[in-house]
Amino acid sequence: MSDTIAVAIEDCISNCVVLAPTGFSPDQSGMNDLFRVVTTCNEGFSAFYFAIYNRWGELVYTTNDWREGWDGIYKETPAEIGTYTYYLEYTKELSNQKEFLQGNITLIR
Repeated sequence: MSDTIAVAIEDCISNCVVLAPTGFSPDQSGMNDLFRVVTTCNEGFSAFYFAIYNRWGELVYTTNDWREGWDGIYKETPAEIGTYTYYLEYTKELSNQKEFLQGNITLIR
């Protein structure tokens, strides 16, 4: 008696996706209270820079830790409802290739 098993190996490093949501609502509801980068892999980053700017180009948030996110606070007060621009520069831990992501985020309450 014999049997056959098919084994598929997935390249998690090259298939790793890094993205950001298009909106968040920092209203302390426990749902979408932070704006942060989402990744489909757990390899980590050897370099990470994440910045968010308001419509006047002022830097409202920055971090070098991919686990952290913006809580919608700017200068110790809730930021205005509206559209913000984010810029992300990162290097995946294992692939050592620098990549960029930028886009807009809508803050709603």
